[in-house]
Amino acid sequence: MQNGAKYYNNSVTWDRNTLDDLQQIIDSSKPISRDYFTHKVDRDDRIALELSLGYVLNPGKGKGLSMTRDWHVTYHKSNIRGTDVYYFRRSAVEYVFVMFPGITHAQEPDNL
Repeated sequence: MQNGAKYYNNSVTWDRNTLDDLQQIIDSSKPISRDYFTHKVDRDDRIALELSLGYVLNPGKGKGLSMTRDWHVTYHKSNIRGTDVYYFRRSAVEYVFVMFPGITHAQEPDNL
């Protein structure tokens, strides 16, 4: 989905002044399927992030692991102040996508 939720930030580099927002996102989340996640987030952002994490898009024999096949990754939906939030968790790090028109990585979570 080209106009879906945009990649926002991850829990490692999250602004320490707004960690309560991240905690609320995690605490109020519900598990979702990968299919649901991929239909709700921006495709280009998702693919770029997957590649940056070392996943391959079309794995073949000996070519690596796709995120689709990584059973350690879980997918979640949440909401903060009326804004839909989707994230996946990998190696105890949350990668957050926000459904908010015009949001950029540079904006603080308080602006949601």
